[in-house]
Amino acid sequence: RVLFRSDQSGAHSGLFIRSGLTYHLTPNDHFTIGGFGMFGNMNSNNTINYTSSVPGPYFESRRLSDSDNSMNGANIELGYKHNFTKDSYLDFTASYNDWKMDNTSVFNQFSLDKKMSSYQRQLSNMNYHTGEFQLDYQNKINENTKFEAGYKGSLGRGNSPVQTFSGLTENSVTPDNKLYNSFIYNQDIHALYTTYTGRIQKFGYQVGLRGEYSRIDTNSETKSEDNKLNNNPFKKDYFSLFPSAFVS
Repeated sequence: RVLFRSDQSGAHSGLFIRSGLTYHLTPNDHFTIGGFGMFGNMNSNNTINYTSSVPGPYFESRRLSDSDNSMNGANIELGYKHNFTKDSYLDFTASYNDWKMDNTSVFNQFSLDKKMSSYQRQLSNMNYHTGEFQLDYQNKINENTKFEAGYKGSLGRGNSPVQTFSGLTENSVTPDNKLYNSFIYNQDIHALYTTYTGRIQKFGYQVGLRGEYSRIDTNSETKSEDNKLNNNPFKKDYFSLFPSAFVS
């Protein structure tokens, strides 16, 4: 029979800020800038005491787990809009996002008589940033017809390395290559669309077409016992068309 008692504690803190500004250069030209930031920290501690009673030996051990996390992110967006008329315009936005999350986890297990012990420290970092661009055009030809077209692009880059150090005690740990991994993820998406909206007497209709090109490029890096990097790349790209039609 194994009995255990667990004690947990932790704390977290965070800050979120946001701001924006619009500048009207002319009655038909408008510039915008905005952004936000998020900053947070969290830590947790867990202690587990084990008691094992089996025929013969009597075994007691303790497992200590500590985790420290930080997550920071920011976004900035720029925009410009030109109004040709009340219902016809050209609208452009560009934004950049940057996210980072760092984690340090420590696992320390030992018997109360000090005859056995193990120690492990794991460092994981997530870094991901994207750039997004969007351009929208609308032209209301008359009360019954409207033409729209646009582009949207997204460029994403990510990397999440994990390093582990293992040993009997904190002072004897060495890099544990069996548990090393660095995952790189890149994705690009480009899309074009166009729609035409019209009305014939009491019937309305809309036809459109969207074309999308996507490219994914990943690589999972591992390490051998002799510290040699091994790459496992994967690439895929494809193009898709999405026609649409509506009647009302």
